[in-house]
Amino acid sequence: MSTANHCSKCSTNVGTCNCAGCKDYFCTKHFITHRKELQTSLEQIIDTPNRLIKQFNENDHSISLKTALLNQIDQWQNEIIQKVHQTADNIRQQVTQVLNSQREETKKKFQELVDELQKRREEDDFVEDDLVRLKNRAHQLQQELEQLQQHSDLGLHIEKSDGVDWAHLIYIESKSIDNKKRKNLQVKSDTSVYYLDIDISVDYLEFDRKIKMSKLR
Repeated sequence: MSTANHCSKCSTNVGTCNCAGCKDYFCTKHFITHRKELQTSLEQIIDTPNRLIKQFNENDHSISLKTALLNQIDQWQNEIIQKVHQTADNIRQQVTQVLNSQREETKKKFQELVDELQKRREEDDFVEDDLVRLKNRAHQLQQELEQLQQHSDLGLHIEKSDGVDWAHLIYIESKSIDNKKRKNLQVKSDTSVYYLDIDISVDYLEFDRKIKMSKLR
């Protein structure tokens, strides 16, 4: 003779009803109660997305996220522009320094030649070889002066911006919250972390190397 299953709630009545979910047996009374509990749990689950949708509509997190991301873009843009201005100022100073240095060097050579010519004339200290050498120095200085006036030996080496992959210097991407080791700029929302992936490893395109003084050959 088989042993009857008892109700899992009251343990006194015979369990005539079996739940297909939890596999427990219930008496008729407690089986009805068990079904009501399941219905209550379902209603709570159904209410969850409705509550979340209401919360989503009332609090537009995208506005604050958009503002934060746009602020970072503006910051990046300002830093790039500042770096460009700084590099341009540096190269302007280099141009001035190089030209002034060339002018002073040529002026010094002229003065040395003039001083030697005057000294040899006053002391009557020269021979044919001296005249040839002095004449060659004068001719060489004349060429240097012409080149200096034409600025034909100097130019600017400028890297074309078309060769820069600008689209990969800054872009937006979504990363998981547990990725805590990223060094990119980030903005947090309730479910994700949004990054402005900004490439700063090359000191903003290494602008100092993109434009420099070069001597033409």
